[in-house]
Order: sequence, then structure tokens, then C-alpha cells
Amino acid sequence: MFQIKYSEVTAPHFTHAMQFLTQQNLPVKTAYNLKKITDELQKHKKTISQEYHDEITLVFSKKDAEGKIVHPKGDDGKELEDQFEQDENRKEECSKKLEEFGNRTIEITRSKLDLGSLGSIELSAVHLSVLDPIIQDPETAEVLSISGSKK
Repeated sequence: MFQIKYSEVTAPHFTHAMQFLTQQNLPVKTAYNLKKITDELQKHKKTISQEYHDEITLVFSKKDAEGKIVHPKGDDGKELEDQFEQDENRKEECSKKLEEFGNRTIEITRSKLDLGSLGSIELSAVHLSVLDPIIQDPETAEVLSISGSKK
């Protein structure tokens, strides 16, 4: 089991690196563990998204005269439904809440990926950096004896 921050799970670079990793040919046990981690992350992302909507978007967005959320417009003039304009009077409070929100953690019930089990795939330092929360560092890994007790 391990924990990962909301801010790490929802970061675009993390999503991109996970997509890259899941497309690689890995040893069967590693691929299976990665699939299970990915499944759990997807389940949690739905919850995180709903919490973000309820606790950030609804609370800190600018509202029009009818009380509807004001969405910024894209280059084509259409509203960007997945974004909101921030209430100017609550920016500092929103920043604090966003930091607190991003520091929340979820628990993944699988074990982290062992760095050595990733086979001969090539990962950039950027990939390794953003995937760090799901990869077990071999230098800090605990060694288990046959009986399962820690050495």
C-alpha cells in the first residue's frame, strides 16, 4: 500500500507519463500491478473531480446575476466548461484551499512498482520524476525474509 497526493494524481505530466508507461511491454506481473494501480487511480480521480467541483469550483467561482458559474471563453468564443473564473474577492482564500486540497492523499492498495521490474524500457528523467510516487526506490526498499518479516 502507498499514498499519493491529489496534486500528483491530477497533474497533466503524471497522466501523460502513466499513459506512456501503460503502453510499454512489461513483465506480466509488473504489467498486472500497473493495471491495478491505474484502475485504482481512475476510480479515485472521479472522487477527486467531484470534490474539486463541490469544494473549489462552486465555492470560489465568479457567478453571474442568475448565480450561474462564469466560465472563460476560448479562442473560438465558446465557454470552457471545465474551467471557471475566480471570484476576485476570494483569491487568497482560494489559493490556500487549493494548496490544502492538493496535499490531500489517497491510498492505493497495491504495492509500488519496483524500479528493477520495469525491464529494459527507457524512461526520461522527467517521466521518472513524475512517476516517483508509484515507483519503489530500490535504495529505500525494505527487504523481506522468507517468513515475511522485515530484515
